[in-house]
Amino acid sequence: MAWPTVYFPPDKNKTLMNLLTGVCKTTGVNVKTNSIELGIINTAIKKEKESYDFYKSQSQNATTEDELNFYEAIADEEREHELILVHYNEYLTDPVDWFTRVEHHSLDG
Repeated sequence: MAWPTVYFPPDKNKTLMNLLTGVCKTTGVNVKTNSIELGIINTAIKKEKESYDFYKSQSQNATTEDELNFYEAIADEEREHELILVHYNEYLTDPVDWFTRVEHHSLDG
């Protein structure tokens, strides 16, 4: 069976990141979280990394360019999901620092 040629639009999860950033900005710096929620996020980050590693290893065993491109595209998506979760985790653990980095505020006088 031949691998079909599949096109993945290069959104790079901008839609997901924009949604997350919008929610964080709406919630502001007075966000309350607990260790259970942070544990769930860290587990999700770990699972996204495992998925990335799996698809990367599959791409290294690809026998056609279409198969390689498919696994690389899926691996890239998993990496982006991981980065979004890391971004969210950083917001929850230190929202003031997160806003400083995201909004690019300068602390220079």
